[in-house]
Amino acid sequence: MRSPISVTLKARYWVFRERSIESLCRKWSALTRKVQILELWLRTFGKPVTTVDGVKVRLGFHLSREIRRSIWSGEYEGPERRMVLAKLSTDDVVMELGAGIGLLSALCAKRIGSSRVHTYEANPALIPYIRETFALNGVEPALKNCLVGDHEGDTAFYLHREFWASSTLPVNGARPIVLRMVDVNHELQAVRPTFLIIDIEGGEYDLFQHIDLGGVRKLAIETHPRVLGRDKVDFIKSTIGMNNLSLVEHLSTRRHFFFER
Repeated sequence: MRSPISVTLKARYWVFRERSIESLCRKWSALTRKVQILELWLRTFGKPVTTVDGVKVRLGFHLSREIRRSIWSGEYEGPERRMVLAKLSTDDVVMELGAGIGLLSALCAKRIGSSRVHTYEANPALIPYIRETFALNGVEPALKNCLVGDHEGDTAFYLHREFWASSTLPVNGARPIVLRMVDVNHELQAVRPTFLIIDIEGGEYDLFQHIDLGGVRKLAIETHPRVLGRDKVDFIKSTIGMNNLSLVEHLSTRRHFFFER
């Protein structure tokens, strides 16, 4: 029969062991977190410029952590980059609605020349960073800071910390500003693009009630079903189809679509 002292000592041993393991786990978790913070610091300040498909992009706190992570992982504008790399030809003229940080327009300009690329961005805070991306890559596409829509005049635009969430539609955490809107068909007639790229965070439904795609041979678009609803996305796709542009399945995803004539 075991003595009461032996049982007590064994119980204390197991309690001590369990607490020691828990302490080690907490210390390991804290150390892992410090390593992640150090990695973030090194990536942001130790390597301020990264390269995506040959395009240089400066990292920094002008970009949110989520956007930096997306760029580092290669996810940022991944479907659109694949479309451009697969389908952009030297005789194309590109018109991009929604420049972001200028990565796609810089990629296009490096392949076909700056004079053949025209990009539009509504968020005024992004314009210096787009120009910085262009300068890093030695390109100079035409850049306009305005909304592109169904009429000329001033309209509301909602700025979000995550710039890819900024939109003509009100969203939580966004602040409204007033921007100049230009008529999309007037811009299409002036630029005469063969390759149209659209990523305007939910504004695409209003745009496609008015747009004339007559001269466009290739179209890359990101849709936003969570914002618009599936019916409006289907309307956009059917409108594109009625303009004799066919969906290219292998370059498309659930939200990103590529069409060509």
